Amino acid sequence: MLEVRDIEARYGHLQVLWGISLHVAQGEFVTLVGPNGAGKTTTLRTIAGLIKPMAGEVEFMGKPIGGLPANRISQMGLSFVTEDLDLFEQMSVRENLLLGAYGIRDKDKLASSMDFVLDLFPRLAERQKQLAGTLSGGERKMLALARGLVSDPKVLLVDEPSLGLAPLLVESVFEALQALHQKGVTILLVEQNVGTALQMTERSYVLEQGRIVLQGAGAELLQDEHVKSAYLGI
Repeated sequence: MLEVRDIEARYGHLQVLWGISLHVAQGEFVTLVGPNGAGKTTTLRTIAGLIKPMAGEVEFMGKPIGGLPANRISQMGLSFVTEDLDLFEQMSVRENLLLGAYGIRDKDKLASSMDFVLDLFPRLAERQKQLAGTLSGGERKMLALARGLVSDPKVLLVDEPSLGLAPLLVESVFEALQALHQKGVTILLVEQNVGTALQMTERSYVLEQGRIVLQGAGAELLQDEHVKSAYLGI
């Protein structure tokens, strides 16, 4: 579904990514972990078309997308749930969801997609008329995920969903991601909670200083001495 080969990216004169390569197969749940400032979010932003790569290639469903505008990539079926959420706070929950589904022209498909996300997030179903800006932190994360899903994407990129949330809310968000995976949604996750991310995903990449330093099954990386000392405090 998604193939990244040797991408490099920078902000101005500061290079952030150095030869990043990764892949995500259909139906997989893959995570990208590493310390703050390692380039995890930049990797997602480059894949999603918000940053143009200096070098390397990004392919989505066999088609090159590196350098395409973000809206075109989104229309192809790649949805990006950002760390900042980017909700329209003065609009209702339902209006935010409808904006996420702006590309769906078939009314039956739109109704089905809305039913799917509201069944997945019943708390949002109860708050459809509530302004997005008045939601709790956990509810805002759920709305951002739901808005990313309502367009029925082929791949979902999710950036730091647990950031700033209380432990109980983090658990709810992770449960939602696992439910999506079980329904067959292909997910590439960036997450600061390394232990949980490795436990819940099939494969993982460890990114440090803009380079992939480790990759493998989550269970294997949990036993890696570098991962245990650097990220798990063992």
